[in-house]
Amino acid sequence: MTATIWRFANVVGGCATHGVTYDFVRKLAANPNELETMNGRKVTPGFFRTMGIPVVRGRALSDADQANAPRVALIDETAAQRYWKGRDPIGGRIRYPWPGWLTVVGVVGTTKNNDLTDQPQSTFYVPFAQYPQAQMTVVARTAADPAAALGAIRAAVRELAPDVAVSDERTMTQRLGDSVAQPRFAAGLLVAFGTLALLLGAIGTYGVMAYTAHRRTRELAVRMALGAQTWDVLWTVMREGAVLAVVGVLAGAGLALALTRSLRGLLYQVSPTDPTTFALVACVLGGAALLASYLPARRATRVDPMVALRYE
Repeated sequence: MTATIWRFANVVGGCATHGVTYDFVRKLAANPNELETMNGRKVTPGFFRTMGIPVVRGRALSDADQANAPRVALIDETAAQRYWKGRDPIGGRIRYPWPGWLTVVGVVGTTKNNDLTDQPQSTFYVPFAQYPQAQMTVVARTAADPAAALGAIRAAVRELAPDVAVSDERTMTQRLGDSVAQPRFAAGLLVAFGTLALLLGAIGTYGVMAYTAHRRTRELAVRMALGAQTWDVLWTVMREGAVLAVVGVLAGAGLALALTRSLRGLLYQVSPTDPTTFALVACVLGGAALLASYLPARRATRVDPMVALRYE
């Protein structure tokens, strides 16, 4: 059926069953009766090519792995590192619930099956032809629009098996979007509240610096009357804002280092202590504080010394 679908839709594809956790016995364990668990999947030979999962050692599944052929399995790199610990797993055996021992013929790359933030789990793959079942998932890769390919696959399935129901049709982009929808929503809320906090902090800094500059109007007027340059007056006012910015950024960075570990579940491919992120945030916060200090300082430099002294 899958080969017909591939020709009809002009794509390359494969099949896989939903992940199931099985118990197996590791032959190389110190205790032969020690039980471990792995995720098991039944797949067709084209599955790995379609999903872009590399075969890093040994061979992939082939059309020769039929029901009457020797029982074989592929394991991922996580399983190889965990259970063989530097030894070559090719030729090793694992026990499947039925009919028994499987020979490992290849090692494939590790994947994340449910969520991008999940820790990689040990997984093994067996030929679908040796363990057929009524339900399967068809995956297809196409150079054309994936949404258009879905219609061709549905038509091919109806032609081959009119009584087979096709459900849960989604592109990989949609599946990836669904897997990160909740963390993305939580991250969006954090960004919104963080932006609001930044805005309120900038307004507060501006108010403090504006009040400070107003209280020092006479002093600044005297400085300018005695020949102080605009930059000197500007820096005199901004210096206080710069000190506040540095103290605030350092205190905030220390607090963030202590709290960001609780946000690990919302992060993907980013460390909670990523130095680039911390540097960028520090620059944004420091820039906002300096801008809030610059505006009242700039206004103070435009005051006419004679007018200021006469007013005081």
